[in-house]
Amino acid sequence: RTVLRGDPTRENAQLLLGKAHILARESNLAIEALQKLIDTHPENVAGRKDLARLMFQSGRWEDVRGLLQVGIEQQPQDLTLARMYVDTLMRLEDWSAAEVEADRILELDPTKALGHYVKARVSQSRGDYEESINHFRVALDLNPSAVETLTGLVRSYVRSENTEGAQSFLEGFVAENPNSAQGLTLLGEMQARAGDVESAIENSEKALAIQEGWLPAYRNLIGIHLRAQDLEAANGVIDRGLAIAPENTELMLLRANILERTGRYSEAIEIYGNELEKNPNMDVAINNYVALIADHQTDTDSLRSALRYGQRFENTQNPIFQDTLGWLYYRMDDLDEALPLLEAAVARAGQLPQIRYH
Repeated sequence: RTVLRGDPTRENAQLLLGKAHILARESNLAIEALQKLIDTHPENVAGRKDLARLMFQSGRWEDVRGLLQVGIEQQPQDLTLARMYVDTLMRLEDWSAAEVEADRILELDPTKALGHYVKARVSQSRGDYEESINHFRVALDLNPSAVETLTGLVRSYVRSENTEGAQSFLEGFVAENPNSAQGLTLLGEMQARAGDVESAIENSEKALAIQEGWLPAYRNLIGIHLRAQDLEAANGVIDRGLAIAPENTELMLLRANILERTGRYSEAIEIYGNELEKNPNMDVAINNYVALIADHQTDTDSLRSALRYGQRFENTQNPIFQDTLGWLYYRMDDLDEALPLLEAAVARAGQLPQIRYH
């Protein structure tokens, strides 16, 4: 800021100020700083990408489209810009434009792996799973270590209700790539779906033996134990994961979920609160935090803390989130605020007994 007071249009200072706000999780200030950068230095690709990512996170799809269109006109060979543009077009469900840009990426991409991956994602998004599987398989042949490609391929099999095809493919893939932690984990996931719990656990453990910090394998094992109602075993896997990654948010939220199930609400609330201090934009964590406080705590400080996060749901269209905030207002004796939210939740999801009860 000091540098910019002396030279308001200095390019590197504008970019660094935007990045500083991103690190501080000050999205609105970051957007403002990066917009000024793009206004004064429209050719700055790094700033354009950062600004597009921020707008993407807040769902400003049309703004992102315009931002990236200009960037691609300036830098037509930039595959990162092109891929971001395709992601935006898919969000807007502009399939024809997404197809055109995906074809352009395929033509530009020297390896063709990215091109086929992007083509696969477009096909998957518009529901053509057979075509997406074909492109994913080509991309995977070109780059067998691509985690996103393998995950996308399995997702297309599952969405086309061909879990047997997914498992068969993964068995062949793991036979050819025995050290693929991702392949073993996905195979374990398919085996768990099919009820072969023993094999699912075995392959998830193999994945962790290859890559000790591989979170999806921990997630698999935790899910298997939770489905079996073995909370002690699930907690044991979480302990193992946290020993490797002590600050991992997903593992901490899974721990909070288990604490909820066992009635240890204060401990669960504390975990949710700690994680929200680090990342205040996690909607599911906010919902659980607010709901637990509304149901199990009555002190003013706790209710105010819940409201501070819960107000994020004031304009949501999600009936679960509307119900949570409405119930919190009820518990705070603010019936004028509670009633419209609860009525809106019932209008959208009246089949859920808890919402009708509230």
